[in-house]
Amino acid sequence: SGLRLDYEPNYGPFVLPRVSLLGRVNEHWSARLGGGAGYKLPTLATEEAESQVYVGIETQNLESLAAERSLGANLDLNYQTALGSDWTFSINQLFFYTRLQQALVLGATTDSTYAFQNADAPVTSQGMETNLKLTFRDFKLFANYAFADTRLGYDNPRLQKPLTPRHSIGSVLMWEAHGKGRVGLEAYYTGEQRLADGTSTQPYWIMGLMAMRKWKAFSFYINFENFTDTRQHRLEAFDVRQHLRPEFPQIWAPLDGRIINAGIIIDL
Repeated sequence: SGLRLDYEPNYGPFVLPRVSLLGRVNEHWSARLGGGAGYKLPTLATEEAESQVYVGIETQNLESLAAERSLGANLDLNYQTALGSDWTFSINQLFFYTRLQQALVLGATTDSTYAFQNADAPVTSQGMETNLKLTFRDFKLFANYAFADTRLGYDNPRLQKPLTPRHSIGSVLMWEAHGKGRVGLEAYYTGEQRLADGTSTQPYWIMGLMAMRKWKAFSFYINFENFTDTRQHRLEAFDVRQHLRPEFPQIWAPLDGRIINAGIIIDL
């Protein structure tokens, strides 16, 4: 556990407690419970301001706004075991909850100007994450599933936060031999997302392949990212309206296609 006290001349003191409790049932089972508080001072450097290229943003009222304050808690359960002499298995189950008060929000004041304000309702995020690991001799399988229910209390709190998928999956299958090399295949799934205009996106998969071969004096590696060529403009039609004043859609999927990089590592 810990307790941190910050003091800022314009905003006063911030008391930030933190606690983490670990319990071990036996050699297979353990559990951890944690939580804490945080804060963030008002600043122009936000994702929303960056998306506007900092154009037309009024900053005169920044110092009069309240600081964001957050509370969070998480519980995770762990199990690990050996299945004979060749197999091992472990699982981690995480549950989490966060609550952000007085969030800094950028809103339009006119057709061409924007200003920050504190949200009058909290931002909440709750969910779970499951991580599995299975090994068999030189093979390892990692699998992850995450569920996130994120709501903006100040903006239609019954709907999921834009550009935040509820469901996502990740997995990596790896073969690795000590001193020889490794080969890995990875796949990631991103579920449906809600856009700012209320429409929903398509779910999509991204897959990659990695390999490394080792010799005594050097190693050769190659990475083949997104070899399925998943790109947003392959999932939806881009309409830029006018070429001189284009209007681009929100970014919710990769814009780059297949990416290959390779190299040689020399051991001196």
